[in-house]
Amino acid sequence: MSFLSYIPDMIVFAFSCVFHDSTLTRTSLVYGANEWDAPASSSTTAYACKAIHDTWGASWLSGGLVAADEVKVLVLAASLEVEPQPGDQITIRGQTFTIVPAGGGKPAVSTDPARATWELRCRK
Repeated sequence: MSFLSYIPDMIVFAFSCVFHDSTLTRTSLVYGANEWDAPASSSTTAYACKAIHDTWGASWLSGGLVAADEVKVLVLAASLEVEPQPGDQITIRGQTFTIVPAGGGKPAVSTDPARATWELRCRK
């Protein structure tokens, strides 16, 4: 096991008092007997996590890598049991943000080399 594998847990321990209790919500389509049929229903699953939101810096905005109406959401990776995906919603202190679709200048979901945090491009 490398040193990097311990970093996510150390980050959660150090910053869990700064990050807010949050919920990532994922809606999945439930298909019928045949996958080519229209979805029969949808299923929503909620995952608890620790997250904060902030604005993007001027260099990200001026470079056209993110839109002016997008916010940055940081999630402590060890506090979330799934990998965030475009289309997921995250609720932080009563505000709900949606992870933008893939595409554009900056990836919708990214992480650091130690996978200690998830950085999400979101819109209200």
